[in-house]
Amino acid sequence: MFPVQTVTMTYETIQERIITPVVVKKKRDVLKVNALWDTGSNKTFISDSLAQRMGLHSEGVNTTGTSGGNIQSNLYDISLFLNDLIMFSVRAASYPDSVFDVDVVIGMDIIGQGDLIISNANSHTIFSFRTPSLYTEVFSEENISNESIDSLVELLSERYRST
Repeated sequence: MFPVQTVTMTYETIQERIITPVVVKKKRDVLKVNALWDTGSNKTFISDSLAQRMGLHSEGVNTTGTSGGNIQSNLYDISLFLNDLIMFSVRAASYPDSVFDVDVVIGMDIIGQGDLIISNANSHTIFSFRTPSLYTEVFSEENISNESIDSLVELLSERYRST
């Protein structure tokens, strides 16, 4: 088993988006850039301009489904460092620079390899990512199920029909 490694970042205010610095490496090219953590993305992406700045060569083409429709993306093999100990080798798809204001979008291909915790308390956001995953944190013993959601819909419907 690999040793457990953690990266943590504390923000001075409550954050709507989690953006952290990362290092992208391909052969001898090494760049520090900002990355958006996106649990809604199934894979990691890099901007077209980052691929160009690093002189990356496409390893293929991918069709990616987005809320705006399908887009064709080049694929690039990169190493992504979260700190000096946490590194992932990924095949990242590219996206047009106009889509995001960051150079990397970290998706579930990386997030799914660890434990992600975002806490908002006392007007601060604390972000932590730990890899490998150790165990499941449970805040409540009540599990979400279709039946419990159906019961909630029924309860709320009755409550608001009478008002």
